[in-house]
Amino acid sequence: MNYSWNWGVLFEQTGIGNELYIHWMITGLGWLLLIGSIAWVIAMVVGTIFGIMRTLPNKTARAIGTAYVTFFS
Repeated sequence: MNYSWNWGVLFEQTGIGNELYIHWMITGLGWLLLIGSIAWVIAMVVGTIFGIMRTLPNKTARAIGTAYVTFFS
């Protein structure tokens, strides 16, 4: 493989104002981290709630928690 990567393209203008491609990449990385963090928090809260439901003495809550965990595991 004799391919030579042209990394200079990241510092070229996109043709939309004065934006550079590297700016788009950094913005995309920021969105990725933001959305991933929000999804992690939501998953942690929902998982904690259903995990606690599995330990409750109420049979209905325990059944719902167990069904959720069984379905997603």
